[in-house]
Parts: sequence; structure tokens; C-alpha cells
Amino acid sequence: MNPWTLPTALPVAGQDRPVQTDFRDVLDILSWLDGPDDALRPDERWYVALALFYRDFDALPRLDIKKPKVGIVGEILVKFSPLANNHVVELLEAEGAEAVMPDLMDFLLYCFYNSNFKADNLGGKRSTAYLCNMGISLLEYFRRTSRRELERSRHFTAPARI
Repeated sequence: MNPWTLPTALPVAGQDRPVQTDFRDVLDILSWLDGPDDALRPDERWYVALALFYRDFDALPRLDIKKPKVGIVGEILVKFSPLANNHVVELLEAEGAEAVMPDLMDFLLYCFYNSNFKADNLGGKRSTAYLCNMGISLLEYFRRTSRRELERSRHFTAPARI
């Protein structure tokens, strides 16, 4: 795909949604992020931008196209690297399917949660599980705004909690 062409779908939260627009609407949504806004601190600006991003993209008109969903599972490199998986995502999309992959954040949460299983069943240290549970809490804290806006969305699905 040419990186300078506009896409025909919005990949948000692991879902591609066909969009019926000429993408000037999309550029209008994103254009206000370029200019300085003295009313918001940089950390506040991120959360406001994220909230508006999901609401504005949710309001774009969509085509009512039903596609079969195909999950891509396996080793992390194979899932996320097009060279390692022989461009399976592009192949599935060319065949008319919607490729569904977990987010990278979900992989990190899985890695942290794995220490609980090790502590409960394999003799792992509880202190490691405790630290990893703190890591889970921190990652969930970082994506709380995104989750809240996706739960309000009509077209997108919020990520599951671990």
C-alpha cells in the first residue's frame, strides 16, 4: 500500500470499519491537534484529544459491509511482523476477510499476568506476581480514557479487562 494514500477503513481497537467519506472529514478532525492550545496543559491535551478522537471517528458515516472475522494467533513476532507472517493480514483483507489481532498492550498484560499462574501453580515467587500485578494496574490506568471512550462508542469495542 502506498503510504501517501488515504485508507478505506479505520483500524481502531483491532477492528477495521469501512468508512464512507472523502477523508477531508478525517483531516478536519486531526487538524486542530497541530496548533498550540494555551488553555490545556500537555498532559490534559492528550486526554481531551483522545476523547474527541473516538467521538469524531465514531460519527463518520460507514458502509454497512459484513466481513468474516479471522483471528491471527501465534508467536508475538509472527502476529505483528508482516515479514514473519508472509503478509497474512494483507492476504486476508484481499480475500474479503477482516483480520483480528490482539493489541500489543494485551500481550504485555498477558506477560504480566503469567506471573500469577507461575506463583500459584509452578512455585514462582509471590513477590514477582505482586510486582507484575502492579504493572497490570499501571497499564490499565494508562488506557482508562481509551477504554471509557470505546465503551461509549457505537461502532468500536472496548478491550477486555484482564
